[in-house]
Amino acid sequence: QLAIDSPEQGWYALLEMFPGAAFLIGLATLSGLLFYLTSANSGAMVMANFSSSIPNPADDGAKWLRIFWALVTALLTIAMLIAG
Repeated sequence: QLAIDSPEQGWYALLEMFPGAAFLIGLATLSGLLFYLTSANSGAMVMANFSSSIPNPADDGAKWLRIFWALVTALLTIAMLIAG
C-alpha cells in the first residue's frame, strides 16, 4: 500500500526488509545518482554538439558550452523537483 500511495518511498521500504538495509539503501541511492549523472553528462555533450559549429565531425563542442548545458539541465531538474 505504501508503494501505491508514495512510490518514491516504496523502493526504500522494500530495501528495509532485507538484511544490511543501510548498505543496500546507500548502494541503491549511489547507483541511481551515477545513472543520472552519466545520462546528464551525455546529454550535455550532445546539446553542446548540436548548438555549435564543428568543422571536424570527430570533435566535440567547446567545453564551456558543455558546462553551460550541464548547468541548465541541473537547474531545470532542480526546478522540476521543487515544483513536484
